[in-house]
Amino acid sequence: MLVSLTEYLRSAARRALDTVPLDVRLIQRFANILYAISSHHEINSKTFKLYTLETAKLYVSLYPWYYMPSSVHKILIHGADIVHYALLPMGQLSEEAAEAKNKDLRKYREHHSRKCSRLNTNEDILHMLLVSSDPYLSTMRKLPTRTITQLPDEVHEEFSETEGKTDKTDEDL
Repeated sequence: MLVSLTEYLRSAARRALDTVPLDVRLIQRFANILYAISSHHEINSKTFKLYTLETAKLYVSLYPWYYMPSSVHKILIHGADIVHYALLPMGQLSEEAAEAKNKDLRKYREHHSRKCSRLNTNEDILHMLLVSSDPYLSTMRKLPTRTITQLPDEVHEEFSETEGKTDKTDEDL
């Protein structure tokens, strides 16, 4: 979802200027940030923090009369901390897995459970979830191929982790 939003922001940046007086640099910076956090790539938390703080300063200097929305504040001010301490790249922490599991739950409830009582239904669903999460059985099934979108060059150069995984400490930020 974030990728489609950033693609929309990139393509509509010039068009938006005709209707709403927005700064193209700010829109471009927001698009780069959204690309970076929605990707499945490692993000260098130091450069990400500098970039988001510069973006926050630009936002406040351009629009001091408009309060920064809380979601924008969380990404610009606290996003680097989340990137720094996350065990996985940000794009892998999306809601796609939960949405896919909801489809499984619906399928298990409708087709693989007893409907004589809620207790039996929930027990059957739990058993199916245990079967679907079994490590041995999971290795036997064919995983769907997933295409990882290529980051735009400017985003890749700005935020890519060049030194590989290093020990992260509070002093680094």
